[in-house]
Amino acid sequence: MNLMTVEQISKFYGEKRIFENLSFGIETGDKIGVIGINGTGKSTLLKAIAGIEEVDRGKISRMRGLKTAYLPQTPVFERDECAIDYVLRTCAITDVTGESEAKTILTKIGIDDIYARCSELSGGQRKKIAIAAALMTQDTLPECFVIEKTGLGAGKREYEIPSILRAMVIEPRGDARRAALTADTVWKLECDIDDSTGEQLGYALEKLFEAGAREAHYTPVFMKKNRPGWELTVICDEANLQKMEEVIFTQTTTIGIRRQEMARTVLTRKVVNVQTRYGEIPVKVSGEGEFRRVHPEYEKVSEAASKYGTAFGAVYDEVLTNAYRNDDIS
Repeated sequence: MNLMTVEQISKFYGEKRIFENLSFGIETGDKIGVIGINGTGKSTLLKAIAGIEEVDRGKISRMRGLKTAYLPQTPVFERDECAIDYVLRTCAITDVTGESEAKTILTKIGIDDIYARCSELSGGQRKKIAIAAALMTQDTLPECFVIEKTGLGAGKREYEIPSILRAMVIEPRGDARRAALTADTVWKLECDIDDSTGEQLGYALEKLFEAGAREAHYTPVFMKKNRPGWELTVICDEANLQKMEEVIFTQTTTIGIRRQEMARTVLTRKVVNVQTRYGEIPVKVSGEGEFRRVHPEYEKVSEAASKYGTAFGAVYDEVLTNAYRNDDIS
């Protein structure tokens, strides 16, 4: 299957020819290498293919629905930034669905601790984080936004005509921002079970969370002939709908699943690292103003309590106290 066709493309910087009259196609399964010495236009060609730079002549045709992204050779991480924060920042992700997808991608490509500081990871792991961000990058701008910052750079190379790059930091505003912050859609799956053992039900719940369930729980119910049973409820994204049903049918005795698409309102979320005498602990911050919620990450609090031989509550309280002194939270 043809993914992309490049027809007679050319790129010039002033009178300098970067490439001229290039034509090729990319098919499903192709592995392509671009070889050349520094300054021959390899990065410019890749950026053109990714849609970041415009060509002066020619045409690039992409299969409908194809997503392309450019991965820089040396990703830039902010000080003390963790893996999940890098992806959320570079992709301007503020909604819960996007955060969940980012966590899933990081885990799938081998980043087990998504709250680890990027500066402490190996070069290979940092590259994986950048790949995750590239996979998550959006190719459209918000409908409404304001420009928060701008910057100009001319680089180190000298050309007859200056090659200047302008970068802008934008912030969603107005209706588009409200939609990004509050709109979310999930699927609710339900089924009734009266002939599975407690061990089976517990195992089924574990497998559902492993498969990507947002939430899953049992509610005691009385079924036909007054038999006590359990109603299983699962909340998931549409992308995981089939996986959830496969787990339910495989791990329980139910023969039918009810499902319903549901709209919901959610608060914005971010993760802030807080310094304590027990080390650095990530804190989940949800909402703004009167809706603000602050919750230290359970696993990290638990690890710190075990490591220092102190009570879970003592670590939790100190993290919470220091969190409210943090400029990113207060």
